[in-house]
Amino acid sequence: MRSYLSGSLAPVGVALSLLLPIALHAEGTPAAGFDIGPALAACNVTWDTPGPSSQQSVPTGNGDIGLNVWVEPNGDLAFYISKTDAWSEDYAGPRGLMKIGGIHIAMTPSALGAGAPFVQVLRFHESEIDIREGSGPGEIDLRVWVDANHPVIRVEANSARPVSYKVTLNDWRKSDVTNRPIAPGETNQIVWYHRDPATPNVDPHLRNITFGAVAKGPGLVSNGSTELDSSAPVTSLLLSIVPLTATTATPEAWLAQLSALAKQVDALDLEKTRAAHLQWWDAFWRRSWVFAGGSMDAIQMTKGYVMQRYTTACAGRGAYPIKFNGSIFNVDDPTRMNTKTGKATPVDADYRDWGGGYWYQNTRAMYWPRLQAGDFDEMMPLFRMYENQMKVNRPIVKGYYGHDGSYFREQGPFWGGLKYVGRDAPPNWNDHYFTDILDIGMMMLDYAEYTGDVKFERETAIPMITDGLTFFREHFQPGPDGKLYLDNDNAIEMYWKANNPAPDIAGLHAILPRMIALPAGFVDASTRQTWEKMYAMLPALPHGRKNGKEVLLPYEGPQTMKSRNGENPELYAIYPFRLYGLGKPNLDLAIRTFFARKCRQMGCWVQDPVQAAMLGLTDVAAEYVHFNLVRTDPRLKFLAFWAHGCDYMPDEDNGGNGENGLQQMLLQAVGKKLFILPAWPRNWDVDFKLHAPYQTTVQVSYKGGRVVSLVVDPPARRADVVDLSGRPAYAPPPAPVVGQPGSVNSILSPADPVVALKQTLQGRPNVLADMTADTGGGQGPARAIDGSLQSKYFNHGQDADGFNPRGDNTGFVVTPGRHGVVTAVQFATANDMPERDPLAISIEGSNDPAAASANGNGYILLYSGPTGLAIDPGRNQWGPVIKFNNAAAYKNYRILVTETRGDSTDGAQYSEVKLGN
Repeated sequence: MRSYLSGSLAPVGVALSLLLPIALHAEGTPAAGFDIGPALAACNVTWDTPGPSSQQSVPTGNGDIGLNVWVEPNGDLAFYISKTDAWSEDYAGPRGLMKIGGIHIAMTPSALGAGAPFVQVLRFHESEIDIREGSGPGEIDLRVWVDANHPVIRVEANSARPVSYKVTLNDWRKSDVTNRPIAPGETNQIVWYHRDPATPNVDPHLRNITFGAVAKGPGLVSNGSTELDSSAPVTSLLLSIVPLTATTATPEAWLAQLSALAKQVDALDLEKTRAAHLQWWDAFWRRSWVFAGGSMDAIQMTKGYVMQRYTTACAGRGAYPIKFNGSIFNVDDPTRMNTKTGKATPVDADYRDWGGGYWYQNTRAMYWPRLQAGDFDEMMPLFRMYENQMKVNRPIVKGYYGHDGSYFREQGPFWGGLKYVGRDAPPNWNDHYFTDILDIGMMMLDYAEYTGDVKFERETAIPMITDGLTFFREHFQPGPDGKLYLDNDNAIEMYWKANNPAPDIAGLHAILPRMIALPAGFVDASTRQTWEKMYAMLPALPHGRKNGKEVLLPYEGPQTMKSRNGENPELYAIYPFRLYGLGKPNLDLAIRTFFARKCRQMGCWVQDPVQAAMLGLTDVAAEYVHFNLVRTDPRLKFLAFWAHGCDYMPDEDNGGNGENGLQQMLLQAVGKKLFILPAWPRNWDVDFKLHAPYQTTVQVSYKGGRVVSLVVDPPARRADVVDLSGRPAYAPPPAPVVGQPGSVNSILSPADPVVALKQTLQGRPNVLADMTADTGGGQGPARAIDGSLQSKYFNHGQDADGFNPRGDNTGFVVTPGRHGVVTAVQFATANDMPERDPLAISIEGSNDPAAASANGNGYILLYSGPTGLAIDPGRNQWGPVIKFNNAAAYKNYRILVTETRGDSTDGAQYSEVKLGN
């Protein structure tokens, strides 16, 4: 008997003066000697308990065909089959990209009797799942793998005693699936397929798409249309499954294609294809690696990184890009909660939130890390899809607006298309959203620099970027100052129809110099001159002040627009557009902007881990990257099946941003310079090999707080390496002392009428808060003026879209019984949760009779700035007195919180407020 489990299981801001060339210790050993085998084996996923369901599955695949594999408690093997192009007719719905189907393999006699041992191992190096059921004469060994080079799934089984096998199609879509043989008289196979109808209500791009598979194997005979049985008990089994997706005029044409493909697979030599499969995966793992140690966090991050890179490789070489909302590895969810009914509503493995559409900003998270990983082949599906969309959209742009150029939608189907989004079109999440062509333009230029692929640069990157730049130049007009004025242009999904939004301004500032600098012969002189003139017309990035400090802003003009999402548009100047960062001017400005950011949640599509690493903020980057790379969905067993987050499980944004952040902690390319360990904790060890521009790889071993070995290929690039491992950790400046000791002579008293507010902006009408839902009942605004430090006012003030959970824009309107001119304010902290403390506020006065009612307004701004609580005075303590200029008395006063202390707090709270002089 051959055991598939043979072999051991391994246990598991920069000052220019600091940019010095690296000097290695004399005793350093060659990094080329690093043995990836044991390090990778230590990450293998080993389980000793079977199933019982797809939620306890592990993934494998060949880049186009994917499996979710699990073992049921009785020893039966089960798996779902996926494919990157299995599009259903319900593209826009929750079942847009569907499973090919499922397979169930029963074994008689079962090897998993009472107390029988069970071991299942996902071996990353070999990309196979090895299973041992039972022991001794009754042991059954199984191996499941998807050929890296051919469209075939292999299931192999071996046992000492003969076993009978029953292979059954797990068909949960009986009304949508057809079962029939490839050809009449075939008795050794089962065939099934789903075919999209060619009816008028189905989009033409989806009509007649047919996907399915044939399952067959020596000694197996069909028993009906959905079952294969072994003709006699056997000691070995080989089951081969060949999936196919094709658009054909008839089902018979699809069957003919499947038949031809199956014959090609039948002609393959199993052992030779297995050897080639192992060779492909060995080369994949030797392209790059990251193995960290020295702390439990570092070890956990390593495993998360390995698993995410593996899962991406299993789905990244197909016809279409990876789906952010589950990839091809979504599973059944019997406990899914229906948010409308509050009850569990089970969904099957075809289901995914956000449907079959592509959101570029979500999709890119899996692709930026491919550059440093060297997984360049996996980037092609992304580039192909959007290249086709740009071509499809070019005449649409001309028809809508009468000018040249093209772009692609933030959210849409794989075939492209555009809505009319002229200035008269209403605001929307992503209609006036043009950033994506600039983002992918940066990625394509990087790809060309990393790979040296001149053909791609000439034929794909330059034409696409040129079309995008033409769109921006002709769609937007110069303003009064002669600068290009991007009006009615979303600042991503955060601010709708803004003016000069930071992401697009940053993208143009990043892209145009790179296009202008293309070598002679790549573009004609006229085009280069056009770009030079456009570059000269670009406006500066929006700047302003927040809490008395200069920062980048998300858009130009007064910062009063309603926030719609949980994003920080101003930080796009750091990532993805890299205008700011280590080794670049104005690092302090970028760091101030990062720490002043509005949205600070973790995980999913949040870019904070990448941006923190690019700024050299080691502690923040380590915390956020670790969060991403351990954020398993609690219902799922495989560690890299990431939590739902804002997407769907397994959430690929979570893992992609974790990969990217970890890479940026280790290696950053700034011009020709290569910064190693720019945001790496000194007490963590690491061995890594990553890719860099100009066909370069950098291999480092860092142990005990020092670089002990370095190999750079080509060797000439070693002179460009700069060791930042000894760079002092960033220390934020101490919070400024704002205000002065003392006490305010307050005009407020417990008897004053007071109403709670939420979602209310300075100068805008009131939005009244719900005293139960928003303030937690018994913690309303009257508590802030009751004279007691033992009570508090709490308001989480989540906005109507659910994207303002931090208490921003909450507060109250009070109508004092005492009349007086207000020139000072003083806050007292509440009893717990310092992250809820208000750090910045606005104070307004109004004499309007309806100023305290819903939609009340007529307010005059008296003060906007800090509360003085930046230095925490402790719990239930008064902060300093904040004085401001004012000469008028008002009947009503409105206090709004504009910033809280916490990165991820759930609201604003304070025990008391004094308002007076």
